[in-house]
Amino acid sequence: MNKIIFHNVRDCNLEHIFKCGQCFRWETLDNEFPKIEHKDKSQKDIQRYVGIANKNIAIVEYNVATKDLTIIGNGSEEFWYKYFDLHRDYGKIKNTLISNDATIAEAINFGYGIRILNQDLWETILSFIISQNNNIPRIKGCINNLSLYFGEEIPESKKIGELLNADFKAYSLPNPETVAGLEIEDLNPIRLGYRAKYIIKCARQVSEQGLPKTYEELLALTGVGPKVANCIALFGLSKRESFPIDVWVRRVMNHVYGLPEDDFKAISEFAASNFGTLGGYAQQYLFYYMRENSKNL
Repeated sequence: MNKIIFHNVRDCNLEHIFKCGQCFRWETLDNEFPKIEHKDKSQKDIQRYVGIANKNIAIVEYNVATKDLTIIGNGSEEFWYKYFDLHRDYGKIKNTLISNDATIAEAINFGYGIRILNQDLWETILSFIISQNNNIPRIKGCINNLSLYFGEEIPESKKIGELLNADFKAYSLPNPETVAGLEIEDLNPIRLGYRAKYIIKCARQVSEQGLPKTYEELLALTGVGPKVANCIALFGLSKRESFPIDVWVRRVMNHVYGLPEDDFKAISEFAASNFGTLGGYAQQYLFYYMRENSKNL
């Protein structure tokens, strides 16, 4: 296993990153492994998560005071640098968004530590087909079970378990060829519902045609509509202009900008006009702000 430390990582908050709806395979250690004790008072400034990115597993720690991002697990320094989008200046992005539209400032200040992860494309396709009309606990459960039944155990997960003093095993998601060879009844234990047929047909398309490279090719996949295609484009193809519109975004666009919730065209046109190539960043700030504050707004 590797221990990688990135110094002076600004505009970073692991809770914001892992709770803003872009990924489903990360858990906070404080909740999942409460037996882990902080060594001293300074440890209260450290955020700890454990999770899986493609076939890489790691414990990730962020020291709020020193701004050090530490990764303990497998995967190269280059992989994690790209995964956490560390080459990008988020301070500049936020300043640009606010200068063009001061209305978004409150949402940006609330989710100041969001960074858009550069995720594996196939993992993103599977995750967001599963996410349709679903809640986050069920999405996570389906993804974990799909990995458990049909994926491969990540060898380093045993070492992570030793560090956590816990019985811990982790599995990678099955590749397109594996899923393509399944039948709907094979997926019954995963409890995917109608999404099972989408996933199998999508996997067969990918196996035959290769992974999509454009938004239009994403829309051609079974089970992928405009919202899911935009999510996959944003998180799996690094198309940062993508602006996924779901129920939370519709609500926040109505609450903040007065746009009709059911007018997808007006919301899309407004986002393209106001946020331009930074639409994906704006969407994440607005989505996270609305979902986390929905009871107070």
